[in-house]
Amino acid sequence: MNRRLQTVLVVGTAVTAVIALAMPAALAQCLFSASHEKTHSTGISARRHLARHHHRRRLARTNLARGAQRRRVTPTTRPTTKPTTTTPPVLVNDPTPIVIPPAPGAGSSSAKPPAGGYFATLPPGSALPSEAACAARVHRSSWEPRPENTTANHTAPTNPAALANFSQWNSTWNSTYKPRITGNFQGTTDEIIQWAACKWGWSDEVIRAEAVDESSWRQSTAGDGGNSFGLLQIKWNYHPAGPAKGAAGSSWPNSAKSTAYAVDQQVAEMRGCYDGMSTYLGNTKGDLWGCLQSWFSGAWTPGGGAYANTVKGFLNSKPWLGW
Repeated sequence: MNRRLQTVLVVGTAVTAVIALAMPAALAQCLFSASHEKTHSTGISARRHLARHHHRRRLARTNLARGAQRRRVTPTTRPTTKPTTTTPPVLVNDPTPIVIPPAPGAGSSSAKPPAGGYFATLPPGSALPSEAACAARVHRSSWEPRPENTTANHTAPTNPAALANFSQWNSTWNSTYKPRITGNFQGTTDEIIQWAACKWGWSDEVIRAEAVDESSWRQSTAGDGGNSFGLLQIKWNYHPAGPAKGAAGSSWPNSAKSTAYAVDQQVAEMRGCYDGMSTYLGNTKGDLWGCLQSWFSGAWTPGGGAYANTVKGFLNSKPWLGW
């Protein structure tokens, strides 16, 4: 009995010792396993989080790149319209408009007019520029071969609107051309010639040449026994016929006192002839030299005659360039 009890006690003690020795190791293993499990789980979680972070960064970079790409897309360029400078034409309906070089400022030159002049004769029926537009297109120069014209060159006509109707020109001329005869310009003799040429679509060279024959460019000239006056010799009792000399409707004394008026009226009549507005001469349209001849003779000579040929001679020789 005592021996069995002793044996049991010895075995129990040994088991206890073994258990005591084994428990710390098992506990440590358990703790290690738990710790390792937690660490492994944490590591996986961290790696997954990091992976998601990198994925979000990649998405952000992709979106940024797409945004940059959208920003790099060149917007549609709006068409640029270049500003256009249109210079209003001198003549509205003229198929061959006057070629007018820029006019220098007043008094900036003492040059004579160039051979060939500044203004060309316009075709019959052309629209005509205004006198104001033509005043701006005059080539100003202090050149004055006839200083004795100075007073007349700066004298305004008296009531030019009262000029009577002309029997030699039709109603269109009397209603549209006659009211344009104003003499509303002042300058040198040649500047006045330019202004009238521009205003009536007439050659300034032809006016210069005709003025040589009629008055040698002297406004004070009185011809035909004291009946014709001015640079181009307007005969008071025919242009227009009817009013007494100096009476209301007469071209005199304006034709004698005002150079601009005298040239304005004569070239207006020549333009009427050239546009075919005569009431008795026949088919005058487009015949410049025939019209000039009629100014001298009062009759119609197609293509002109001796008077027109004299004017042609002066047109070719241009004596004014030697004055």
